[in-house]
Parts: sequence; C-alpha cells; structure tokens
Amino acid sequence: MKFEDAIVIDADRETVWRELDSIDDLPGWRPTEHRRPSFIAGIFEDERTTAVVVNHLESLGDRQTRWIIYANHKPRALFGLLAPFLRAPISRQTRSIMERVKLAVETKLAESGQ
Repeated sequence: MKFEDAIVIDADRETVWRELDSIDDLPGWRPTEHRRPSFIAGIFEDERTTAVVVNHLESLGDRQTRWIIYANHKPRALFGLLAPFLRAPISRQTRSIMERVKLAVETKLAESGQ
C-alpha cells in the first residue's frame, strides 16, 4: 500500500532537517539512511504494518521547506485482509505526525525570535 503526503513548514531546510533527524521518541521508527540536508529514510513498524518510509525536504526559498513523505506499507498477518480499511487511519496518523513536527519547528523559531 503506497502513498505520499506533503506539508510546507515555515522554516529553512536545515532547521527542518535537524528536527527530523532528532526524532527518537516515535515508537516503531528506525532511521536507516541520512543524506543531509534533504533525505532521511527508515523503517516504521507497529502491530499492523511494516513500512519503508522516505522523507524528502525541498527548499522553497524564503525560509520555507516542503516535507514530502513517501511510504510503502506492508500489512502484517491478518491486517493484510483489512488493508483497504487501513489506508485512511495510516494516512491520518502520518498527517498528524507531520503537523506535530511542523508545529514544533515553527514554535521553536518563533520563541527564538528568528
């Protein structure tokens, strides 16, 4: 089950990179490759799925960055039968993570006065 999502963050690409590279508390996330400042790939695993995830950061100039996630999920065991019903919850979960990272980056910048 493949999908992608994107969000624009009001921060330069290096700032967004540092935030993504420092995420250690996301359960199930294991980074496997880093190409500073535009690429972080990894494996995400939970009880429902195993996913290969690629995070790509594009500089939009004017202190904006587009963060694009490409993911390929393989449902585990019986969840394979439920795959058509898992797309929406997985998509919502991914979007929620992206919005939390966006908020964290933009809040840190606002608090630092940048």
